[in-house]
Amino acid sequence: LGWFTRVLRNDGLLKSFGRKELTSWDNEIVLVTGGSRGIGGLLAETLALRH
Repeated sequence: LGWFTRVLRNDGLLKSFGRKELTSWDNEIVLVTGGSRGIGGLLAETLALRH
């Protein structure tokens, strides 16, 4: 999800979102989906496509 967090950071939506805070996929999902339902929906679709 590196590209995903980069896009959000570039858009200024995750100004304090640092990679050091992410220790696992679970943490990444929790942090991203916790910020916005729209982002969570997009993430869910992305994960569904990858699996």
